[in-house]
Amino acid sequence: MFLAALSLLSAAGMAQRFPGLLSQKFYGTTGNDFPKKIVKGMDESILIAGAIASEKDSSASKAWITKLTPEGNQLWARQI
Repeated sequence: MFLAALSLLSAAGMAQRFPGLLSQKFYGTTGNDFPKKIVKGMDESILIAGAIASEKDSSASKAWITKLTPEGNQLWARQI
């Protein structure tokens, strides 16, 4: 699981360490997810692509992509 701090919500502990942080949300699986690219779409959406490392085989991984609204709400997610 990875943390995407998209400046949307408020969290007590994080707000003290990062005063400008308005929000934090977790996206991905319970495994070892690694975001590789974050881009802003023409429709203002946020696309995040990355990999999920296999816990059984460190050389194996799956690709994933998720699309978020500008507010950080997940529209969809896919694993390949």
